[in-house]
Amino acid sequence: IDELAHGIASATDGNRSAELLGITWVSAVGSGLVDNIPFTAAMIPVVESLRDEGDDAYWWALALGACFGGNATLVAAAANVAAAGMAARAGKPIGFLYFLRIGVPVTFVSLVMATAYIVVRYL
Repeated sequence: IDELAHGIASATDGNRSAELLGITWVSAVGSGLVDNIPFTAAMIPVVESLRDEGDDAYWWALALGACFGGNATLVAAAANVAAAGMAARAGKPIGFLYFLRIGVPVTFVSLVMATAYIVVRYL
């Protein structure tokens, strides 16, 4: 994880703007592929090593990216799986591809708005 943090810092040349936006979007993609809670837990040390003391922007970038990424796929959040199970029991199953067709655009729009917030608030 320390190497990942150094890799991010190296790839962005320590540019705070690139780090914040990178964390937001990479967190969204990562959280869309795996459950967002373990992904966020794995990213905590990365954010901790990149941020300066007292700078909460990195935490917001992680939180927004991971949260909105959890809307992308059926497996991205426990709530999605639970809702799909409840829908299936009610006779209205929600398939992975159906969820994806709705989840990805919603996630993208949410991330654009989160990016705008980060730019206005922190950059």
